[in-house]
Amino acid sequence: LNRTISMSRKWFNNCTPTLINKNVESFLSSESIKTIDKVRMSLKELAFNEACESILSLSRQTNIYLNEQAPWTMIKEDSKRENVSNTIYNVLETSRIVGILLYPILPDLSKKILAQLSINDNIYLWKEHLYWGLLNQGQKLAAPNPVINRIEQ
Repeated sequence: LNRTISMSRKWFNNCTPTLINKNVESFLSSESIKTIDKVRMSLKELAFNEACESILSLSRQTNIYLNEQAPWTMIKEDSKRENVSNTIYNVLETSRIVGILLYPILPDLSKKILAQLSINDNIYLWKEHLYWGLLNQGQKLAAPNPVINRIEQ
C-alpha cells in the first residue's frame, strides 16, 4: 500500500490514476471478486480463519502482481504510461477491497488502510462497498504512512 501510494503520488499528481482500459478485466479484479465471495461465505458460516486467510492471500497476490508488473521500470517508457496507470489503479483498488473486507474483523486496521486511500466513508453498509471499481479516479492521496508497524527480529 505504501509504495503504491508513493508511486501514484509521484507519477499521477498526488492522485489515484485513471483506469485507461475500463473494460479489460485484470487478474486483480477477478481475484478480488473471488475473494469477496469467499469472505462473505466464510463470515456467514462464522469461519473467521478462512475469511482472514482469503484476505491475506489476496494481499499476497497483489504484492506479487505489483512485483511482476514492475511499474517503476515501465514508467521509464512513455509508451507504457497507460499500463502503469492501470497497474497502479488495480493495486490501489485491490487495497481498497482488502480494507473493506477487513472491516468486520479488524475495523481499526480497515480504517487505517482506507484512510491511506483518502476514503473516509461510512462503511457500516459493508456489502455496498464490495464491488470492483469503486475507487475514485483522480482522488487526492495523502502521504503514505505504514498501517502496521514492522516486526523487528
